[in-house]
Amino acid sequence: MSDPVQNLLEILGPHINPPVDRVHERIILSAKKRFLEEGFAKVTIEDLCHSLRISKKTFYKYFKDKEDLVIAIAAHNATLLLPKIAAIHAGNLTPDERFDRFVDFFFNTLAKNMSVAFLADLQALIPSLWEAIDAFRMVQVGNIMQIFKEGQEAGIYRRDIDPEKFSRILYLIVSRVVDPKTLYEHGLQLQDIPGLIFKIVRYGVYERPGKRKGAK
Repeated sequence: MSDPVQNLLEILGPHINPPVDRVHERIILSAKKRFLEEGFAKVTIEDLCHSLRISKKTFYKYFKDKEDLVIAIAAHNATLLLPKIAAIHAGNLTPDERFDRFVDFFFNTLAKNMSVAFLADLQALIPSLWEAIDAFRMVQVGNIMQIFKEGQEAGIYRRDIDPEKFSRILYLIVSRVVDPKTLYEHGLQLQDIPGLIFKIVRYGVYERPGKRKGAK
């Protein structure tokens, strides 16, 4: 079975840890912001160059085409996110501490660097990259399931919760929570969601949850 992390890194390839260049960084950060808001299908290279006040010749100095830019943005995300995941697995952390950090990672760090608009275009237009990212995400869901099992064995989490179903439900929440259109329709902002779901997931799994205030 192939390694999802290695597969992802092979696709991101030369865009991982590129030479430091202010123009390159400006293009990445500006395009990332716009692609997260709108997706990238309808945004042209001309649009990006105009907003950045650079020539197309300058753009093509750094990227072969728009797909290459999208891959570079994914690589930029990887340099931000992969060390955070590695840090969760490193050190002598309890299951509770690792679970806590994974939930925070998905509902805060990841939500700030991904959007449904971006991922939908990715799935349709660069399926090889989408499949690699999705496989990597499923590995992380599996990690959460293992942490949850360890917490059950330690008597921290409720044993009546199926860890596999729990992890799959968590995956669905993570994959839908950053949909700006849905949030707008329900009068919610993106920052409203992580804290609420975090509380439900975080405190609803304990073996001995505290009584509600005023409960008999």
